[in-house]
Amino acid sequence: MINEKALELFGIPAIDSNYMRVRTAARAVGIESLFIHANTIFSKIAHPTALAVLTFPKDKPRTDMCDGVFNMGLYHVGAAMASFLGYIRGLGVKP
Repeated sequence: MINEKALELFGIPAIDSNYMRVRTAARAVGIESLFIHANTIFSKIAHPTALAVLTFPKDKPRTDMCDGVFNMGLYHVGAAMASFLGYIRGLGVKP
């Protein structure tokens, strides 16, 4: 069903057949600058290791920071999934 909608709406024969880097896609729709800045922030949520090592050398603050980043990540993943599901449902596709 999703492949049929992708073909019908976007001319894409299969969802995984036309991979495009996210930055390239952001450029194509005119939001490259927003993507660059948001990606810098969100990458710290997805990969907080360097931030933790460089800024919190003691165990307790580092653990607290990691817990906070993890919880923020869970929140944002939930919000992103809700938004994505709303978009997909708006296309008439059943997830």
